[in-house]
Amino acid sequence: MSINSALAAGASGLLANSSALASISDNIANVNTLGYKRVDTVFTPNYKIQGGGESRYASAGVQARTRLDVSSEGLLNPAASETDLAIDGNGFFLVR
Repeated sequence: MSINSALAAGASGLLANSSALASISDNIANVNTLGYKRVDTVFTPNYKIQGGGESRYASAGVQARTRLDVSSEGLLNPAASETDLAIDGNGFFLVR
């Protein structure tokens, strides 16, 4: 592992951690917002196998992917109008 790939792996780790902190802060800021779905961050390690005859491991850091959790239930709040409705449970509600 060269010094350049070591520094690149460390820098990608810092960027991935920054992305995770951004999704955590979004979740905290919108905890009581109606209709907000939480954001999850998934970390995926990146690595390279180099060499012609012999295999050598070279770290390429980590990648962070954020995904919106749209399939989970939101908050059910009482409404003032008698025509408002909510669905309790899994699934989507189609409106036409």
